[in-house]
Amino acid sequence: MDGTLANTQSLSLNAGTGGAIAASSTIGTGTSLATLTVTNSNGATFSGAVTTGTSVVLTDTTDATAITFNGALTTPTLTTAAQGYNLVLNGGATITNAVSFAHTGTLTLGNDAADVLLFDGGLTATDPSGVTLNGTVRTSGDAVSLGDGNTALTLAGTTSIIDTTNNGGTAAGAGITLGGAVDGTLANTQSLSLNAGTGGAIAASSTIGTGTSLATLTVTNSNGATFSGAVTTGTSVVLTDTTDATAITFNGALTTPTLTTAAQGYNLVLNGGATITNAVSFAHTGTLTLGNDAADVLLFDGGLTATDPSGVTLNGTVRTSGDAVSLGDGNTALTLAGTTSIIDTTNNGGTAAGRASPWAGRWMARWPTRRA
Repeated sequence: MDGTLANTQSLSLNAGTGGAIAASSTIGTGTSLATLTVTNSNGATFSGAVTTGTSVVLTDTTDATAITFNGALTTPTLTTAAQGYNLVLNGGATITNAVSFAHTGTLTLGNDAADVLLFDGGLTATDPSGVTLNGTVRTSGDAVSLGDGNTALTLAGTTSIIDTTNNGGTAAGAGITLGGAVDGTLANTQSLSLNAGTGGAIAASSTIGTGTSLATLTVTNSNGATFSGAVTTGTSVVLTDTTDATAITFNGALTTPTLTTAAQGYNLVLNGGATITNAVSFAHTGTLTLGNDAADVLLFDGGLTATDPSGVTLNGTVRTSGDAVSLGDGNTALTLAGTTSIIDTTNNGGTAAGRASPWAGRWMARWPTRRA
């Protein structure tokens, strides 16, 4: 189906509350429509690509039934009404203006790791009841906000990417906000990569992987990243880059077999305790903070080495299960915070032999003033 003059003819479809809409071929790919409107339906499926020159407007569809685009959706403006239908974008998308998904059913973004959905002006999805991501969501330097306290983000497929640099085209990027819990669909299967560029902050305000663990969580780049809730992965956490002297902060417990830091100048803060199975060698060259309370316990089951960071601050207990601890060198001081810090290579007595704990650097002990 096509128009006769690009961005001139519009089409409105109303199948009522009981009728389904089925478009089995393309719409507007030869000569674009101006606006495509779904006024009402009992489910609508667009099997081919859809292209409009002005907008796509989804006014209503029966609650809990879906408006599905299985082909690429290309439009300057996508408008969803505050109704209880589900929306499925399976075939990729290119949408010019900012999108705020107002519908209150579910939202599905992609159904394959190869799917790319470009929201050129950014997107907000906090009103849908849940968001499922399978593929890549990109913007050209505009913010992405997915989920809130009532809207969880579920990962499907293998690797999902949220990238506000449009694959490097806008290096500064923009902020990425994950407001609700983030989980996979099968333990240790789905991975998530976050790239907010050199100028965008990453903020995850709830848990990640604590319901169904992710495989790998990657911070590709950011201007600071804060994970407020617990983070659990079944394979690894990879911290590739973040702007020098800004921090990647884990305020909840971090649980992962492997923690990898790259030789970049960001700071790393582990405030909520940790359980890391394999040996960790902290390669980043900013500061390293281990704990922010005497009750924090960070178990590096395979041992740890922190000689590359510019400084290490310890507040809590660092443990290993009989593997060595090496903190500091001639250029890396160890600063104690709080009241009592413990370094224990017996894992609280579970591995009686322990291991040596060399400190090649200098100590900078800071103790609070005792009160009478």
